[in-house]
Parts: sequence; structure tokens; C-alpha cells
Amino acid sequence: MKADLQGPYRKQFLLTFGEVDWARILYFPNLFHLCHSTLEAWFEEHSGQHYERLLSQRKLGFPTVHIAADFMKTMPYGITLDIAMHVTRIGRTSVGLVYLVRAVGETTIRARVQHVVTCVGLERFAPEPVPEDLRQAFAKFEVPVPSEVDG
Repeated sequence: MKADLQGPYRKQFLLTFGEVDWARILYFPNLFHLCHSTLEAWFEEHSGQHYERLLSQRKLGFPTVHIAADFMKTMPYGITLDIAMHVTRIGRTSVGLVYLVRAVGETTIRARVQHVVTCVGLERFAPEPVPEDLRQAFAKFEVPVPSEVDG
């Protein structure tokens, strides 16, 4: 393991009325939005730049090329979610991520999201190698997903 490993990146979100459906549980597409919000927060806190700057100044984006989710337990209105983002793979042009979603204070996993993003140059919208500074930042969070949820 890397000496400067920081473990999974964590972000908390209070589920608001606008994120739930008529059954008063998280509306499933909003889970993907929360995962992307976690990634955006990671960029700001650990790459040294806001995601908007990455887009507008560096002309780089990280669009989704694969996403899948398993929902194990409901996420009701008013709960605070703790989303742990694990970097599982850093390829030449892509990054693999797994998000484990729990309620704050709980160990039970409520959802697991597998996500692959690809680095693209926004002027041509074509894949580009992940820049070295971002590769190093992602590497600090390249941690194994706990085996009880691997799969």
C-alpha cells in the first residue's frame, strides 16, 4: 500500500424533499447525482481545483462511461447519507470508482454504485490520458473495497 494513502473519500448529504419520490425514499436517479456530487467535492478538496475550473480552464471533463447500482436498503427522506468513494482502478484514460452508501452512524450498506469515468478533452470530446497531477491525486484514494461488499 502507498505510504500517503488516504482511504476512501467521504462526503455526507442530508436527503431533502426534492430528492425523494412519492414513497418518501430516495428517487433512484438522485443516487447517481449524489455520487457525481461526491466526485466533484473530491476534485475541489484533493486535486486543488474546483470541478468548474477543470472544465472551463483546463478543458477536461470526466463523463460517465459506465454506471451500475445495487440498492440493499431504502434511504428515507431526512436521513443523512455517508458516501465513501473508493478509487478501484486508474487506467490510461479512465478511472474506476465504487461508492458505498451508508446512513451516518450505521455500518449497513444501503447502496453500492460502480462507476467508470473517462478523461476527455472538451474541445474535441475525445479521450485523453489522465493528467499526472490528477493521477497522483486519485492514487491516494485507490483502496480496496471491503470484501463483504465486493462483487
